[in-house]
Amino acid sequence: QYLESSTKSLFRFEYLQDFNIPSEEKYFKAYQDTGLLDYSMMEEWWNFLESKKKSGVILQRVRLVRKPITKYTEWSLEIYKETIKHGDEIRILSEEKLTPDLDKLKDFWLINDSIAVRMKYSSGGEYLGFVESDNPAKYLEAKKYLLENSISYGNFQ
Repeated sequence: QYLESSTKSLFRFEYLQDFNIPSEEKYFKAYQDTGLLDYSMMEEWWNFLESKKKSGVILQRVRLVRKPITKYTEWSLEIYKETIKHGDEIRILSEEKLTPDLDKLKDFWLINDSIAVRMKYSSGGEYLGFVESDNPAKYLEAKKYLLENSISYGNFQ
């Protein structure tokens, strides 16, 4: 609902290195077993991105990458090669650029630069829900820092 309501911008900070999302399980396992990607799970998301992009919404994502890179992060980075073709500007933040403030915020969405939604996950990466922040200004400040201190996915080695 929050993402659908976006009319100006959608920004995502991905802090976790490993997510445990049941709908992704078989696709991730197939990648682990074969190294091959099945993009069928992404079609709905890519259609959403394309519709938002067509309506003028700016779509940005910054992914924290810690070394050594986990298999899940590796898989995500491979999927991003296709995701950027659907309108998502993806950037990479190296662990060295992580600040204590970002470490506290963890994963979040910022919608229209005015609504901040903090994602909640278990220690095993299972999605537990979200909380809307009563202080979106600190998330807007984090967004600015993340965009200034990350590199374009295309420049990531």
